Amino acid sequence: SLCDWSSDVCSSDLERVLLKYTGSLTEGATIPFLGRRLRRQGDTINILPSENYIDDVLEEYGLKNANPVVTPGTTQVSVDDPVSALSPAEASNYLRGVGKMMWLTPIRGDIYYVAKELARNLQHPTNEDMGRLKHLLRYFKEQRTKPRQLPRGYNYQRDHQPNFKSMSTQIGLIVVLLERARVDAL
Repeated sequence: SLCDWSSDVCSSDLERVLLKYTGSLTEGATIPFLGRRLRRQGDTINILPSENYIDDVLEEYGLKNANPVVTPGTTQVSVDDPVSALSPAEASNYLRGVGKMMWLTPIRGDIYYVAKELARNLQHPTNEDMGRLKHLLRYFKEQRTKPRQLPRGYNYQRDHQPNFKSMSTQIGLIVVLLERARVDAL
């Protein structure tokens, strides 16, 4: 890497690039960034998935008209044959769905545990695992717009000592830069 992600020099360079392409994050404004949306409301920055991400996932799994559920996980799933392994095509579909849920975990802490449990069965998913994935997807029928909120004074670098080589912590760096820009603008 040409730049050590944790250095102040790189941070200031990335901040200038970020502000050049996105502008300032003004009150009520929403900007797209890395497949997510950032919105400033008062003293917080809300991080949301892209506009149609959840709708597209629900449609892909045939759950657009399914009944919603109030919890992301369940211990009991009613499927015809819970222990049978999925076919290769169904297993691929399961892996794709779990990947989509893992992509949401940095901004949706309410699904983290369930997504982690679904990921434990990636090698040999069963009908029961697919039922649990669909249960989690039905949870988004009610909870699709719950944002991750970063309050004023939140300092990702101070609170988490990030390793900026992974994608999730690069997003953290971007949040830090946006927070700095927002504080400077106030």
